[in-house]
Amino acid sequence: MNKKKIIITASIIALLLIIILFINLLKNPQKEIIEYLQSIEFVNEDTTNLYSKQISNNTIEQHNKNIENNIATADDYLIKANCLLALKDDDQANYEVMNLIKLAKEIQPTNINIYKAEILAELRLKNYISARDKLEEYKIYLDQIDLALPEIKNETMWQNHYNFTFHEREWVEKMLIKINSMCMGAKGAV
Repeated sequence: MNKKKIIITASIIALLLIIILFINLLKNPQKEIIEYLQSIEFVNEDTTNLYSKQISNNTIEQHNKNIENNIATADDYLIKANCLLALKDDDQANYEVMNLIKLAKEIQPTNINIYKAEILAELRLKNYISARDKLEEYKIYLDQIDLALPEIKNETMWQNHYNFTFHEREWVEKMLIKINSMCMGAKGAV
């Protein structure tokens, strides 16, 4: 592989690891994780943030090229959206994320990666009811995917498929609990 492909591959892998860490922190904000993150030296934290931002910015640039050249796939829009979620948390960025998700849906409405990005963006925009509705939709979609389980003959593929939907259902249930609490808090604040 040439250097450019290696950099792109490394950037995508690093981005995915960042997204997984972010999702895990949302799912399990355990005291130990929080204490550990708080105890990291400022220099290390600053360096890590700088590196993560650089990777995300490089990834955005790569996917922008596909978008600008009118050859973008749904994944190009979703990867850019996830990078923006990792880099910024302001209304402008969150609305841009929603627009990227909309474009991804136009290309490939059944792309399973749309759900999480859309749910996280809705949460950031404080659209708790919409986020909860999207979680319910995602749960139904996971049920539909599981209907294919009996058709899968390869044991490894079956196990991977089952594990994926199982873990996604766990995430959905945990997020529903959190969002329902947010909805209750929002009603009390009115």
